[in-house]
Amino acid sequence: MATGFGMRNVDPSPEELATNRIFLGGYGALGIRGAATGVNDPIEAQAFYIESEGVAYAHVVLDVVGMGNKVSSAIREAAALRTGMPATSIMVGSTHTHCGPDFQGLWAGVTESYQKFVVDRSVEAIVEAYSSKQEAELFVSSTTPNGGNYNRNRRAWGWAINTTSVLDVRAVRDGSRLGVVVNFAAHPVTLGMSVREASGDYIGFAREYTRDVTGGQVVFVTGAIGDVSPGASTGSGFERARSFGKRIAELTISTLESDQRRVSPGLTVLVDSYKQTVTNPVIILAWLAGLMDAYYTMEVVGDQLSVETSVNYVRLGNEAEAVTFPGESLSRNAEPLQTTLLSKGVAFLFGLTQDSLGYLVPTDEWQTGRNNDYEETVSMDRLAGDQARDRLFALIRAGRGETAAGATEERRTGRAEARASAHGPTSTSKTGALDLSSPLVRQRIRDLLGKSNSAPLASELLARLSAEGHLTIEDF
Repeated sequence: MATGFGMRNVDPSPEELATNRIFLGGYGALGIRGAATGVNDPIEAQAFYIESEGVAYAHVVLDVVGMGNKVSSAIREAAALRTGMPATSIMVGSTHTHCGPDFQGLWAGVTESYQKFVVDRSVEAIVEAYSSKQEAELFVSSTTPNGGNYNRNRRAWGWAINTTSVLDVRAVRDGSRLGVVVNFAAHPVTLGMSVREASGDYIGFAREYTRDVTGGQVVFVTGAIGDVSPGASTGSGFERARSFGKRIAELTISTLESDQRRVSPGLTVLVDSYKQTVTNPVIILAWLAGLMDAYYTMEVVGDQLSVETSVNYVRLGNEAEAVTFPGESLSRNAEPLQTTLLSKGVAFLFGLTQDSLGYLVPTDEWQTGRNNDYEETVSMDRLAGDQARDRLFALIRAGRGETAAGATEERRTGRAEARASAHGPTSTSKTGALDLSSPLVRQRIRDLLGKSNSAPLASELLARLSAEGHLTIEDF
């Protein structure tokens, strides 16, 4: 196999910070946290590239809270032009650090110039990984600690996916380590809302410690973090982030030292693109208010808002498989997929990849009162979790040769076209595209206004839309 790594720093410059228009994402809403004041530790775009038997796969991960499909598509398309790879074989992910710049628009976003800078630098990281490729041996390993308090489930299930999976890449010419890809699940929230300096949170420090010990580049890909919080650490603020990052680095290194499987030649990359329905009234209001325009491409079919997204499957030889989620999958949504992947080898669950569509909640867990239904208030739709999971199961079957990949894609395209035909033509107009007078929509907005975790955002969006004449606050 031929493999390469690339990295670019994407810190906002002092000039960008001086605009007071670089906002960090994850906490609060619409800038109430205040603009970023500086950079504590490097914000990076980390990339790796793998090629085998004529098939190529590239993956870049950024220290940002999330990234809409418009931004990730720009990175993929530009990288495809520079490398000659199919854009569908290039994946773009976010670590989800809550001290990372906002590339979704829900926390007031970033400047156009900084967005272009990050897109360009991400492409450069991919191109570097592609250009630096060399013959390498790949090894995979994973560990599932019995205890250790590395993460915890905040929806009170009593368990979380706590497997650490590692891809170890070594040069054929001399056996030196080229890099390591780490997959672990815990929300990067060791730093709180009061922190206004950009930071990779514990992930940045985990990369630093791991790099110091292993000598190779380290790419950290966030796992199924939807309902998973960090485990035990000491101190507060950046001391806490460093403490937990060091624990995860030590876990990574012990996984590297565990029984490794050498990856045999062969690479499979599959994608399933589809339209995700958006019924969450807060997301609809944010779109109507124009907050998401720079980051997401959404459309209205008939009277239904939707966003184009995708899920992916990657198989490395016969020893490892990976699936990607276009958001934050909850544990019970991802665990059946992990179990299926583990039946064949090492499993990688890559979250927030290609898109950031909020929480992916299984329908049998939807609005059951767990964590006060917080995750449901930041989900695109009740069926979003099931839809991503079921499509991934289909890709796994296709990737294993249990069904024909082409047939799977054709069947999915056929259903998508049938749904679009049934709903009528696409609307390009926001005003009037969705019926804000609908009793159901208005009741859902009232419900959100009554919840402490969603009321500030809903109130601000209603104020903006009222000022633009789309509705009146008195209606609510």
